[in-house]
Amino acid sequence: MFQFFKKKIENTKTISDYKKQYLREKTTESIEALFKELKKSKVWVPFNASLMDGSDEQEGIRLKPDILRKGDDYFYPCFLTEQDIPKDYYDRFSWLQLPFTDCLFTAERIGKFPVRGIVLDAFSDPVEIDKGVFEAIRQS
Repeated sequence: MFQFFKKKIENTKTISDYKKQYLREKTTESIEALFKELKKSKVWVPFNASLMDGSDEQEGIRLKPDILRKGDDYFYPCFLTEQDIPKDYYDRFSWLQLPFTDCLFTAERIGKFPVRGIVLDAFSDPVEIDKGVFEAIRQS
């Protein structure tokens, strides 16, 4: 019984722990472990909220995701925890916590910019995830 309890304690890593492990090791095993956890996780996503005027027979609020630029590349930002978001950036947006798998779908369908992928925690120890590996995440 003690062995069972000990094993359970060892598996209490957070998604942030998996990200840190990947950044430290940069191995196939560490990125696969991160992808597997991301698939089960929810992340925080910034949106600009704007009122729809009803001219196209739709009323309400439209949420448009923020897109970050790095050189010539564009990324859909996702944050693992609210603590990973700088206050000045946090205050400029509305935020939703979404399943990471929904973010993959959204990043693939953003048409205004040629989005290269998703960036996790863009302002502190970022991890860039190219669209080319989205399917590997879905299959993990």
